[in-house]
Amino acid sequence: MPVDDSCLSGFYRLDPEARRALLTHLSPEALEALSSGGGLDEASADRMIENVVGSLALPVGIATHFIIDGKQWLIPFAVEESSIIAAASNIAKRAASCGGFSTSCDEPLMIGQIQVLDVPSIPEATSVIQAEEASLIEFLNDIPSTMIQLGGGCKRIECRQVEDMLILHLIVDVRDAMGANAVNTMAERIAPRIEALTGGRVLLRILSNLASERLARASVRLSPDAIGGEDVIAGIIDAARFAEADPYRAATHNKGIMNAISAIGLACGQDWRAIEAGAHAWAAISGQYSSLSTWSIDDEGWLCGSIELPLAVGIVGGASKVHPVARACLEILGVDSAQQLAGIMAAAGLAQNLGAMRALVTFDNNSKLHSTRISWIWPEIDEEGPLIWNLYRTQLTVSSVNFMAPLRTGLSGEAGEDAWFNETESGLRESIHLEQYYYYVLIPIDVVGNSDYLVRPGNSRGIVVHDQYWSYHFPPPEPPPPPPPDVPYYGPSPWYGRLLDDFGMGRFQQAGMVFIAVFLTNLMLVPMMINKYRVKKRKVRREKARKAKRDGTMSTDEFADDFDDFFD
Repeated sequence: MPVDDSCLSGFYRLDPEARRALLTHLSPEALEALSSGGGLDEASADRMIENVVGSLALPVGIATHFIIDGKQWLIPFAVEESSIIAAASNIAKRAASCGGFSTSCDEPLMIGQIQVLDVPSIPEATSVIQAEEASLIEFLNDIPSTMIQLGGGCKRIECRQVEDMLILHLIVDVRDAMGANAVNTMAERIAPRIEALTGGRVLLRILSNLASERLARASVRLSPDAIGGEDVIAGIIDAARFAEADPYRAATHNKGIMNAISAIGLACGQDWRAIEAGAHAWAAISGQYSSLSTWSIDDEGWLCGSIELPLAVGIVGGASKVHPVARACLEILGVDSAQQLAGIMAAAGLAQNLGAMRALVTFDNNSKLHSTRISWIWPEIDEEGPLIWNLYRTQLTVSSVNFMAPLRTGLSGEAGEDAWFNETESGLRESIHLEQYYYYVLIPIDVVGNSDYLVRPGNSRGIVVHDQYWSYHFPPPEPPPPPPPDVPYYGPSPWYGRLLDDFGMGRFQQAGMVFIAVFLTNLMLVPMMINKYRVKKRKVRREKARKAKRDGTMSTDEFADDFDDFFD
């Protein structure tokens, strides 16, 4: 289910809890999984793999601004490398002004390979297999299977000769599954019949991760204004030619594409290792390893990009149904089919590819365009407190900067005064760069040079170095502000509003529950005590009446009056 608005303006400025609050289409279970720090309990982990001793969590972030096939999408990434999500979102935002991305995907056909050795005559065996193809397919599909009931199953059988081996390809429609288990089961099942038909010996019966029958494609078209000008487009075309011609450059070029595709696959519980293997094999299908994407300029001077690669993904079975965070990420996407997921992944890979190339071709050693400015107010300190401060910068979330070199040392100022630090992009590796995320940390140092070097919420700040193109060019008109939210009516006086606020407090609710419990207990106990008193009174009257008749010492009415005086 695509979202109504994938922009989420200012999303990066929020803390994780506030970001999750904006994902209003998620179920409570998905939100709990995202907030649990990994979502995988030890029992579930122990069922997934062998010899479990723990689990490893990765950050899950969301790429915004994506418009794919006319619909807006929020795309989850699970990745440890900073700036990947920022770069993909930046290109998605640029592409959105030009219509976004378009995708198309093949049917979900997977290949199961059967290796036949010691075949007396490969041409004759091939002819026999082709003649028996219909009966073999019927045999393979004659099993109780939801996949086959939904229209999947073996569709055809192909024969290839590789050296002195006969290789059979079972072409299987796996529907919305990745398909490895179904394909391997079919290959195992048919192996004895293949041996009988060919006179050979079957050795390997296994899925191929080069899913050449299951290709996903994505394309995008951007105007010169959207991407940064004609010079930027020319640079991107030259960078793309480099990757197409040189495998050394193509390896890094394609790694940038897989930064997005593998991150989405990992977030959604896919076999990202199979995806990587298939993609790189496809990049070398011509005999030379080359670029997975192609870039050109059309007649109107717009930049046109496309990508085609095998993507064997699924939304049923596997880790996508076992891991709670993977289920949550699929819920964020809301895709209806495995083909739709593959198209989104291809579009994100193309965006990541363009973001990397644009950052490379627009880099300028003399550029003064992109800069950061950190400001703060000096706190009050006592005579024995810290006298100087050091400023640090990191791209990783750290708890201590003890082993890092500071950007600036010996900073100080009067309590209450403003202070700031400016940093400008340059050609140095240690400099800030476009579309990167940085944390600046201010650490106090005492008079003898001691410090705990700990990073705390009050002494650190994160910043994304965004493209400041519009700071130097005439910006487009801003959209109208959203209508103000409905504010609940609290009545004629402030105390009534405070009372309603108190109703939402946990302690107030607990006190109310205790009061109600005590009140209800009293309601039950008071009638019981009254009834017990009346029963006791009747028993005493009868006993005294019998005694008075026997002894003649005291009238019953007199004793009853005394009994009433005792309890009144």
